[in-house]
Amino acid sequence: MSDIFISYAHQDRPRAQTLAQTLEDSGWSTFWDRTIPTGKTWRETIGRELADAHCVIVLWSKASIESEWVQEEGDDAKRRRILVPVLIENVQPPIGFRAIQTADLADWDGKEPTQAFRRLVTDITALIGLPPSAKEEVKRAEIERKAEEERKRAEIERKAEEERKRAEIERKAEEERKRAKADAERAEALNAQKKAEEARLKAEAAERAKAEARRVAEEAKAETGETDKREPPSAPLTPQTLRSATPELRQPSEHVSSEQSKTTAAVPWGIIMIAIAAAGIPFLLWLAVVLGAQNTTMQQQMQLWIFLAIVAAWVVCGCILTRKSDARRTDHR
Repeated sequence: MSDIFISYAHQDRPRAQTLAQTLEDSGWSTFWDRTIPTGKTWRETIGRELADAHCVIVLWSKASIESEWVQEEGDDAKRRRILVPVLIENVQPPIGFRAIQTADLADWDGKEPTQAFRRLVTDITALIGLPPSAKEEVKRAEIERKAEEERKRAEIERKAEEERKRAEIERKAEEERKRAKADAERAEALNAQKKAEEARLKAEAAERAKAEARRVAEEAKAETGETDKREPPSAPLTPQTLRSATPELRQPSEHVSSEQSKTTAAVPWGIIMIAIAAAGIPFLLWLAVVLGAQNTTMQQQMQLWIFLAIVAAWVVCGCILTRKSDARRTDHR
């Protein structure tokens, strides 16, 4: 059983052979050789191949349009709707076949596929499907396509897995960084707390030291007060006490009394001298200005300056007496 049955006149055998070879190269099986096997009749063989064929190609030429066998085979194919007429010469198909679209291969030499030949192959494919070899090619292409899809899917899954692992690594690194940061902050807080505790302890120690110093000072003060209370104050020196005292005590007392009397006597005289000088200085200054304005003689001016010098000496003496009085009072104390 063949895929394609080629009907032709024996004069067109070379063209039929070329077409058959080209179609077989495309993957279809053809029946075109009219050689009858031994023990078989021509009608039996042709009838079986024609009945089993999926497509019947009739080659119309000057010889074939006159052949009754070719027309009969064409009628059978037309009835079964598997007829594909082809012109190999510029002739008009017989009556009954003219309404059917015919492939024009009159100019085809069988070497290079023309547009008409490609259209013929397309029509045959639409009628009986792809040839087995083409089916195998399609199947192989489908397998390759599925393999490519599987490879792409595996590649996508691999990239997704790598992305997931990378994201997991980044997540762990981020967690580690956050943990390290939290540990550093916690250590810093503990360090600050430790420093604050040390400062507090130092402040408490300083406060205790101050309290201890105040306590010691208060105890010392209290002890001093106790000592003052235990020792009675000495009685003041009175004339009766001096008379009843020993000669060693009376002598310093008498010396002190004489010094006090001298100091008491010296103080008023120094103050009086300074007061008199202070009262006379303005008057003398006014007098000097007046005399200078009246053009007094040189002798009168000299006498005035001598008097001013005496007053200044008077003031100096008063100051000396006052200073000695202060010094004696200080020594007495």
